[in-house]
Amino acid sequence: MVKNLSIAVGFHAHNNLGMSVANSLAAQAGATIVDGTARGFGAGSGNAPLEVIVAVLEKMGFSTGIELYKVLDASDIAEKELMKVIPSITSVSVVSGLAGVFSGFAKHVERISKEYKLDSRDVFL
Repeated sequence: MVKNLSIAVGFHAHNNLGMSVANSLAAQAGATIVDGTARGFGAGSGNAPLEVIVAVLEKMGFSTGIELYKVLDASDIAEKELMKVIPSITSVSVVSGLAGVFSGFAKHVERISKEYKLDSRDVFL
């Protein structure tokens, strides 16, 4: 795909299955932009944590141009000042990842599951 485009290709990972950093690294096979957020901030299980991506890329020998300690400090501030809930991998997010459904729909799935007396994991699948 990249060979046939005249624009940069980016990649945005969700962390439902705990693979956001690994998938971001694998995306470098064609993507020149990798998206990440402080502490993986995002709905459900979150996105790829930027501070981890930077650390891993640096360890692999890639220069990101980002100062690791500064991005770690910024992530600490974001967690403390901006995040009400730190994203985490839950049973529901694992199943939503297996189903290929955005984990941000979890609240709706939970509501429907209660209303129809169904296991929310079955609703995702």
